[in-house]
Amino acid sequence: AIICVMAQHVTLSEPHGFCDAPFTLSMAVEEAGESTNWTIRYTIDSSTPTATSPAYTMPLSIKSNTIVRAAAFAGEEQMTNITTATYLFIDDVMKQSASPEGYPMEWGKYAQMNGTAPADYGMDPEMTEDVVLAPKIREGLKSLPVLSIITDIDNLFSQGNGAVVASE
Repeated sequence: AIICVMAQHVTLSEPHGFCDAPFTLSMAVEEAGESTNWTIRYTIDSSTPTATSPAYTMPLSIKSNTIVRAAAFAGEEQMTNITTATYLFIDDVMKQSASPEGYPMEWGKYAQMNGTAPADYGMDPEMTEDVVLAPKIREGLKSLPVLSIITDIDNLFSQGNGAVVASE
């Protein structure tokens, strides 16, 4: 008889979302059926884990904005769907760069005036550094649910197939 065992998924010890302090993240495989030796492979750069991604051997130290993706492998074969979690640190969000590497520098032409709109991905320092506003912004961020869309940057911004493209 052939017994096929499929791991259900990789579980993470911490829920995704906003974080106030660094933490240690553990991973485990939740299995269906017989116990099998799986290798958890993971990435922390939002890329898809593969059979050549780092093997999980000890808890990870999460200290800054991080996208963790993990799957269980049996040799070269991926045995689970990919588990993804985004951890956002309030201090990192408050200081996020207005022009992150690889992102478009312009959002396109203005609709009702001349010129091109410069892209701005950061939070405004005059607000995030204000002694009255900063604590309110921090609390406001923590009250929001997190929706993290993980995809290649071209799927967001490329002129040919991006979800968000600059107007001509």
